[in-house]
Amino acid sequence: MGLWGPAGMPRPSVERINAEVNRMLQTPDMRAQMAKLGIEVGGGTPEAFADHVKRDRDTWLKPCRRPA
Repeated sequence: MGLWGPAGMPRPSVERINAEVNRMLQTPDMRAQMAKLGIEVGGGTPEAFADHVKRDRDTWLKPCRRPA
């Protein structure tokens, strides 16, 4: 799971939202709620999330690609 914003979102907005979400994810209440749902809490940087999305996209598109 992750959060997405509009293309061209100002970097200060991205950084503030990222910091607040990471802070919230570390609270005991949020960790407990996520654990009840079987969700492992991560958090991280916008760049790490973008890399994760790219890897997933590449992984899941491989079976869909046809040889030329």
